[in-house]
Amino acid sequence: TVWEEVLGMLFAVTAAAVFSMLAASLSGLVASGALATEERNSKIFGLLAYMRRRSVPKDLQVRARRYARYMLEHNNSTAVSSELSELLSPQLFAEVTASVRGNVLRRFYLFRRSPKDFVFRVSQLLETQVHAMGDFVVEEGDAAFGMHFLITGSCCAYRTGDVLGDEDQRDQSYTR
Repeated sequence: TVWEEVLGMLFAVTAAAVFSMLAASLSGLVASGALATEERNSKIFGLLAYMRRRSVPKDLQVRARRYARYMLEHNNSTAVSSELSELLSPQLFAEVTASVRGNVLRRFYLFRRSPKDFVFRVSQLLETQVHAMGDFVVEEGDAAFGMHFLITGSCCAYRTGDVLGDEDQRDQSYTR
């Protein structure tokens, strides 16, 4: 009947409109992702250009590039945003930072059953460090002045005299 044809056309037009809106939203998401990737690549390219101009050794350039790429692609689970520090008073920012770090500490067996105030005081003394693949966190013979907690990634321990192998083998043994 005529009504069925009219309703069919109305549904077809509505479906086409919804599809076009969905396609536009999806293309916007893809474009914003591409823009973020382009910004990341631009920052890394700028870093590499600077290091080349300053005659930084190639192996150090590789490590710096890896580190920059890692930092730009991953969120640090214990670092508190610098934007947050602009919004809060120094005391409140310190408390929020200690709370975030305290939550991380509680993941470790040593601190699971510790009193909250103790974990809070310890977390106020913590300092976040991020290391890229291939970095040495400590070296044999270094004096120990603290503890290191591995939050994400993996690490390897070597003694003096161990053969590290070529670059490809190191890349495989340090996975983040």
